[in-house]
Amino acid sequence: MNYEQIFQDLLELSPEEQRGKRWYLGHGAEMPYTQLQETLQPYNSDTLRDIDFFPEGKDLEIQKTLRYVDIPAHRHTFLELAYIAKGPCRQQVDRQMFDHQTGDFVVIPPEMLHTLYVPEESLCLTIKIRRETFLSLSVPNMAMFVLPLLFPCGEDAFVLHTALSLWDQQTQALPYCDEIMMHLFVLLMTYLMQRYHDEMRPLNMGQVTSYKTLQMVNYIFENYQTITLRSLAEVFHYNESYLSDLIRKGTGKTFTENLREYRMYHAEEILRTNPNSKLAAVCEAIGYGDTVQFIRDFKARYGVTPAKYKQRFQNR
Repeated sequence: MNYEQIFQDLLELSPEEQRGKRWYLGHGAEMPYTQLQETLQPYNSDTLRDIDFFPEGKDLEIQKTLRYVDIPAHRHTFLELAYIAKGPCRQQVDRQMFDHQTGDFVVIPPEMLHTLYVPEESLCLTIKIRRETFLSLSVPNMAMFVLPLLFPCGEDAFVLHTALSLWDQQTQALPYCDEIMMHLFVLLMTYLMQRYHDEMRPLNMGQVTSYKTLQMVNYIFENYQTITLRSLAEVFHYNESYLSDLIRKGTGKTFTENLREYRMYHAEEILRTNPNSKLAAVCEAIGYGDTVQFIRDFKARYGVTPAKYKQRFQNR
């Protein structure tokens, strides 16, 4: 396999990208190129679905992020892993902007609002995998990925070559390519956990200072409906005062702030996807016992009350 040739071929502008570039040269960046209706059609909905991206019987796909084509911010029901094979790139995740360099490997969990901006000289490959398939994989020390996570891989040739091998297998479409792609993906994730699990960090929570802190944050978010500081302390065998200080130093936020943020994230998801939901039902679903406090917290986070927010999505 000629990795250099595959890499150079990917750097070349595709026909869609060439059309987008001609548009920008003629109209300027102030008029985004959104004329690829067939290509962008799956992005017309608020949440991208598995059915729009995975052919029947397939659980894993790899794509090149289009340059000169404006893909709107979106969520999806599957897991997406963005590998910056050649930087720089910019990515907006949950309303925050991040700059990425060559080798950055970013895991975007389902339902996380995001979009990528890739200049012509750069290359980003995105691996998409069904959520249930990802959860069934056997990868040692695997993080739960309830947060968008960054693995800073730099000039790691193994990561680059494995990503290019995935692309080559999909492009060649030879017998057993799906099985080989899945094995390559498991190999890649195992390698990331082996080499970079101590360096991985959530994008939208600042610098998590240790893998233990990341484990605790994951546990909070997995059990956000019922978790308390006391129950978390019991699970990780710390006293509450020490644990509270550890979380604050490790994430830049208190236990309560972390928990509130994730509950608001799920409340927003419910109101957006089920705008006819009753307020009491939303509170019950996210673990809130006080509707007045919920309204106050939601407005502080999103600038409007839950009632006004869900009106945006009714009768669509």
